[in-house]
Amino acid sequence: MLTRKHSIEGKHPFEKAAELFQSLDADAAMKLAMMAGDVTLVLDDTGTILDAAFDPREFPAFSGWIGSNWIETVTDESRPKIMEMLAAARRGEVQHWRQVNHPSRDGEVPIRYAVLSINGGAHRIAFGRDLREAGKLQQRLLQVQQSLERDYLRMRQLEARYRMLFERSTEAVLIIEAATLRIREANPAAHALAGVRGGSLPGKKLPSVLDKASHDTLQGLVGAALVSDTVSPSRMKLARGARDVMVSVTGFTQDRGQFLLVRLVPASERAITLSSPVMDLVDNMPDAFVVADSNLEIVTANAAFVELIQAASVDQLRGRHLSESIGRPGIDLDLIEGQIDQHGAARNVSTVLRIGHDTEGEPVELSAV
Repeated sequence: MLTRKHSIEGKHPFEKAAELFQSLDADAAMKLAMMAGDVTLVLDDTGTILDAAFDPREFPAFSGWIGSNWIETVTDESRPKIMEMLAAARRGEVQHWRQVNHPSRDGEVPIRYAVLSINGGAHRIAFGRDLREAGKLQQRLLQVQQSLERDYLRMRQLEARYRMLFERSTEAVLIIEAATLRIREANPAAHALAGVRGGSLPGKKLPSVLDKASHDTLQGLVGAALVSDTVSPSRMKLARGARDVMVSVTGFTQDRGQFLLVRLVPASERAITLSSPVMDLVDNMPDAFVVADSNLEIVTANAAFVELIQAASVDQLRGRHLSESIGRPGIDLDLIEGQIDQHGAARNVSTVLRIGHDTEGEPVELSAV
């Protein structure tokens, strides 16, 4: 963008100007004037355009200006600027760039001019520089800025939603620094399960929440979670009350640092007996079968479902929400739940099965009670 620094004010002049430019002929002077601006106008003292140099392909609307007054070629709001530039040139003042707009069939053409007096003040030369490309760049910059602002607002809204889910979850959840195992965040359910007062867990280390006999198991689980996404939960004991819990650990990266998402679930809530003949039959049937609780979190599943999800074991699936693997987000499971509530069952519902980070999924048919 052209600013005051683009004028000649304050600039060091040529030390050998007379020697260099005294013999400057008309052809060289013309080329110099043409190169100094995208549009170059030669004016008389009243502002009448005596001659003009410009690219007619870039400025088709400027043809026919010769003989017109410069002030008549600009928009109404630009006319005061033309008058000020001409008046300043008559007084011999140093010119600064001023933007004016020329009307055309394709819209206004922004040009930034500086005026120079020549021939002892009898004539003026107006050097103009096209600002359309700069305007396009500014427009693109504004669009990018607005897009960033929208993305930032959307991120803040998502952050608020996830914060609410984190705080209101009935499952104990902790965010852990992978390098130090220091607790960064813990939801109210985690404080209640650990038997400590609210807000006291952040800053402590995760091993302090567990019984000493579980520390080696925890280290192994953390190490496995940092190198693999398919790590089965492990049974450990809490430091207070010696209560058994199933600990699930998932590694993730944020702000160039490694963190762990740790979930603690009382082992008694995960216990399920599959020793009956019927459950043995279900476990060996070829069709995928899964049992979920009222929160749609997986309690158990047969071998076919574990294989279909490409999990390492059923322990890896326990506690995972069905929406992580089944259905289009916010659509299919709500529909299935509605059919179960209304009819007691959902039969042959077409949905998709998603594995890992797959967003499309494979088409499957599902029945549920």
